[in-house]
Amino acid sequence: MPRTAIWRGSSVAWQQENYITDFSTLTVGKDTYCSIDEADEYVGKTYNRYAPLRVIWSVLDDEEKASYLRTSLTEIENLLFTGAKYDSRQLLAFPRIPSGNSAVYSSLPLGMRLVSHDYSEIPQAVKAAQTENALAIICKECMAQTDKQFMIMQSLGLMKNIKYNKREAGDVGMGDDITGVKQQVSKLTSKTAEKLLRPWLGGLRV
Repeated sequence: MPRTAIWRGSSVAWQQENYITDFSTLTVGKDTYCSIDEADEYVGKTYNRYAPLRVIWSVLDDEEKASYLRTSLTEIENLLFTGAKYDSRQLLAFPRIPSGNSAVYSSLPLGMRLVSHDYSEIPQAVKAAQTENALAIICKECMAQTDKQFMIMQSLGLMKNIKYNKREAGDVGMGDDITGVKQQVSKLTSKTAEKLLRPWLGGLRV
């Protein structure tokens, strides 16, 4: 069964709107930019074998991986991008045509789009961003659980230091955001994903 924590808010609405019935299967271009195999390959190449996120990702089944990738996609699809969709009929924001080419390029039939770059493919950076954001969502859920555990321990009197800070919490594996300190709000869970998508950010919803 998929993790219940991921089925909430816009993710649920997005899945219902797109009539997803098999939650273990992803279709590139329809409900994901990145296949599970591509995500597995990216994680394997990017993180060493003992990295916590790689270990956690490796023990998830395909249904769970697909769920996190869909949740990640929902966050990305809510961003505004420059340029325009490669094909106005496509469901997702990518692939895209860069600003400056979009007006003329998108008006041509697909077979007549002869340009120096092939914009018909989803960029690898976008696939990587979706995977990184999925990993960050997993990490956020893990942190929420450890934060809850700390609060329970504190309420039971097992931890009496009310000045227990973020660094100390992280040092003992109790999470790193348990003090209510406000942090910069991002539309994406992952800062790495945001950096990967930066070349396309800042446009209109087209």
